[in-house]
Amino acid sequence: MLDRHRIEAPFEGVVSHRNSDLGEWVTPGDELLTLVDTTNLRLDFRVPQDYFERVTRDSELLVHPLGTGGNPVVARIESLVPVSDPEARTFLLRATGPEAFTALPGMAVRATLRVSTGERGMTVSRDAINRYPDGRVTVWLAESAGDDLYEVREKRVEVGSGFDNRMEILSGLEGDEQVVIRGNESLENGAKVKLAERGSR
Repeated sequence: MLDRHRIEAPFEGVVSHRNSDLGEWVTPGDELLTLVDTTNLRLDFRVPQDYFERVTRDSELLVHPLGTGGNPVVARIESLVPVSDPEARTFLLRATGPEAFTALPGMAVRATLRVSTGERGMTVSRDAINRYPDGRVTVWLAESAGDDLYEVREKRVEVGSGFDNRMEILSGLEGDEQVVIRGNESLENGAKVKLAERGSR
């Protein structure tokens, strides 16, 4: 009779909560305990519903290590749950954590989801962008002035979305300009500058 009532765990894990004590009477269907698998973790993220159609096989999910400041690691997107939360207007994206990523069940995880916007455009380094309190956004252009010198001038631009260390330029540049990305904090219109040696500040 004891063998018929023996309950075996379906997987290895940790008992996080016990609902019944030794010797207590229970009936079929009663919850006895909570068993947590600490090795095969799944990562759940709530993603804005506007991105549901953009998540494809080419999409990339980068999970950031907890508290180490190291480089993010790629997680595999397992499934999208096609049910939206009407209050938060999000859907569930479920992923499998990579072996290089360690976490405990219930921990908060930060990740970056890269999806295709279906658009092509021009970008510059984020370091080239100058923002002013009045709302202006500019970049500094370097135009050849001979003798290995360049004359700089400030150009107002309109920026779009950002990703990695790049900013999308919606208007203001043609695409063939040389943009200053370092040392642009103290420039003045018409100043002559020289290209720095690689690796110098």
